[in-house]
Amino acid sequence: MHITTGEVRFSFVHIYEPHAFENEPPKYSVLCLLPKSDTKTLAKIKKAIEAVRNSDAGKKNLKGIRGEVTFLRDGDEERPDRPEFAGMYFFNASCKDQPLVIDAEKEELIDRRKLYSGCYGRVSIDIFSYSTRGNHGITTGLRALQVLRDGEPLGGASPVNVDDEFDDDYDF
Repeated sequence: MHITTGEVRFSFVHIYEPHAFENEPPKYSVLCLLPKSDTKTLAKIKKAIEAVRNSDAGKKNLKGIRGEVTFLRDGDEERPDRPEFAGMYFFNASCKDQPLVIDAEKEELIDRRKLYSGCYGRVSIDIFSYSTRGNHGITTGLRALQVLRDGEPLGGASPVNVDDEFDDDYDF
């Protein structure tokens, strides 16, 4: 199943260069912060999780597993030390091939500086079950991202506004 979320906040953005985690092959990835108030997206995710759980592949991959085995995590419970996680669910989405990135007008995003940890957008994700090396669960595959608007940068350098950085009043 695949869905497109409502507005999320992007963090740990690795979209233009793949990144390797803990001896895994490099992947393109993003962490998405989903407001708990976005009941429409939450309902779509829960419906997709249930459909995957009840699919033939889901029954096979999750056989004997009890309880939640899903990608959706509670920011208030798991990351109380990070203010940006307050009132949010969060999930990681990744893929092997570089995903499509578009802007609010659905044009390919040319300026890579517009996609950074802290900006807001939407993601198109596949939701599927897996059973690999003794691990079982339901996860996401990243299909595409849409950048909608700027936000306060989360860590690292903030985007540069050339008008703020370089005024026309200079002296050599």
